Amino acid sequence: MFQSRRTPHLRQTIYVGGILLLTFWIVLAGLNSKTQVERITERGILRVATLNSPLTYYYDRDLPRGYEYQLARSFADFLGVELEIEVAADPKRLFQKLDSREVDLLAANLVQLPERDLHHNAGPIYRTESFVAIYRVRRGYTPPASISDARDMKIEVLVDSGESNYLANLIENELQSQLDGSNNLRVIELTNANRLDLLTRLQNRESQLAIVPASLWKAYVTYHPELAMAFEIDGELPVSWYFGPSQDESLIERAELFFGINQTKDLLTKLESTPPQSNPLNYFDTTSFREGVEQRYTELRPYFIEAATETGFDPLFLAAVAYQESHWRADAVSPTGVRGIMMLTEDAALDVGVDDRTDARESIIGGAKYLRKVEAKIPERIAEPDRTYFALAAYNIGFGHLEDARILTQRAGDNADLWSDVAKHLPKLEQEVYYSMTRYGQARGNEAVGYVENIKQYQRILPTEALLADIRRRPIKMPD
Repeated sequence: MFQSRRTPHLRQTIYVGGILLLTFWIVLAGLNSKTQVERITERGILRVATLNSPLTYYYDRDLPRGYEYQLARSFADFLGVELEIEVAADPKRLFQKLDSREVDLLAANLVQLPERDLHHNAGPIYRTESFVAIYRVRRGYTPPASISDARDMKIEVLVDSGESNYLANLIENELQSQLDGSNNLRVIELTNANRLDLLTRLQNRESQLAIVPASLWKAYVTYHPELAMAFEIDGELPVSWYFGPSQDESLIERAELFFGINQTKDLLTKLESTPPQSNPLNYFDTTSFREGVEQRYTELRPYFIEAATETGFDPLFLAAVAYQESHWRADAVSPTGVRGIMMLTEDAALDVGVDDRTDARESIIGGAKYLRKVEAKIPERIAEPDRTYFALAAYNIGFGHLEDARILTQRAGDNADLWSDVAKHLPKLEQEVYYSMTRYGQARGNEAVGYVENIKQYQRILPTEALLADIRRRPIKMPD
């Protein structure tokens, strides 16, 4: 009797459970019937993973930049959705994000390789890439001329990177016989690192050879004057985005349409033809500037931002002025008695309310305020950027001497409202035949011209060096 009373209830439970399970699969089937593009459109967001690099994706003045970022943003616009960027620590983690369906595609200057194509779908080819071997220059050292010459050298690459896989295939298929039947190449794969870390490790003598993309080296060769290219690895490889393995090819098909339109072709032409920013500093200046960025600038950056907020100047501009003044050293003192990061005189400090010129925050904010006061004396008719250049020259040499130089410029028939013209006549203030005719007399005119030009250079390269420093700070994991 007990068993017969429970049987109908058991059957009813199974029946109801079966309906629920069937309903679940029907709903799931309905969801799966949507294409990937439909799901992205419904979500309103295209999720793209990339690597943190000046050639792929980075922030400059709080704005996203980079080759791959601009391309991915244009594709998101093409789909009519927003763009969401996720950054992976290295190429291995990049593909893990794709495999776990955290993102819709990878855009990170990825070369097409058989190993990648086995498990992932490559999109349209939009450029080509090759690899180069980089070493640190030292006196009397002859670098290897090819991979086969690099026996017993410590060669570093990124884990699961294009160059890592390409190098492995090269060794296996083409170089084995040249290596006396054994692989004597010491190839080390770094994780949680990027290619700029490889260059830094060479710079710091922590490795002997690094393999990196040729486009990266071309863009940043001037920022590493202590490094040089040993040799090129033969072969141009196609570059494409990568998509997850799926029978639904709707997103790849949209990508093919996107890369085929004239707007995208024009964008690619623009991206490829934009020359890399060069470093105007020489070897010693580059080394000193890099040291300052890595050791002092980061700590001072909040003060530059605070000073910019109070005065309206660009924080990077103020940082460039401060580097020219003191190399960002709070204890800097000149023979004439000016001191601190912004090298204020006692009178200037008093004028802007600075009590302690050696206090970093006080000096930076006070220096910015004083520069703004100097700039206010410049005639309103003078437009930017000349207005700022005149303000800098006056900050350095004094407003009276600047006015003397502008008068000399006018007498010579040049435009006293153009910095390029005034800069030609400022050095005359060092010559008695000229300064004897001026109100304020002799002054270091050449120094003032160099002062302005140096600040322009520092301001130009500071975003790049700050970015490189931020990237280098990430911990690098060496293989066990």
